[in-house]
Amino acid sequence: MLREDYLRAAYPDRHTVLGVSLRDYSIGHDLLLERIRSPFVVPGRAGADDLFIALLICSMDAGEAAELLNQPDLTGAVADFAARQLRAASKPARWWQPARALNPDDYIAAFARYVGEAKQGWPGLDWNKGDSSEVVQLSSHPLHVICITLMSELHFTEREALEMPYARAHWHYVTHFEQTGKASLFDRVERAKKQTEANAMAEEFHAFLKAGGRPQAFVPTKSWASN
Repeated sequence: MLREDYLRAAYPDRHTVLGVSLRDYSIGHDLLLERIRSPFVVPGRAGADDLFIALLICSMDAGEAAELLNQPDLTGAVADFAARQLRAASKPARWWQPARALNPDDYIAAFARYVGEAKQGWPGLDWNKGDSSEVVQLSSHPLHVICITLMSELHFTEREALEMPYARAHWHYVTHFEQTGKASLFDRVERAKKQTEANAMAEEFHAFLKAGGRPQAFVPTKSWASN
């Protein structure tokens, strides 16, 4: 499973939204969207304006997008981009047909999937602390910490770190700690599955006891009993 996750992280699927070919979603893209408080990365409900600036940012490398955000006429640039994409997307397949009706919610959902798919598929970390291990959710590691680790420990340039596909950057980050002996990797999906099965078995056990059964006589009846 982890091998498959790494292959998807190393070679992510290509995405096109509203006719816009999007670059591999990177840490840099995420930081830029956070900088403008985009609802695609911070709490909030995304609208058409949020979609168009996010599409424009993710249609280019993070370095180019950073320069775009510093343009004095950013609003005008986004408006021109939106007008071009809407004209192209609504153009009928045949000249005699009416313009196509567009539903912004469909494209907002498609962009949200693009971001969501990029933010999955890397292992979890168990930090090694003597005889005990502490399970750490990777989401607790800020992106700037991951980016700085990629540069200081793995010697990527700043541009390489910021423009690396999001999941691939996280793979580099977590495997660095495994290779230094500071942590062990685990399959987050598989661990969540086993935890769900353990919880279900515990519920079955408590129900057995409540019905008057003796603990030593308990025999799991579900499929997880053989796992």
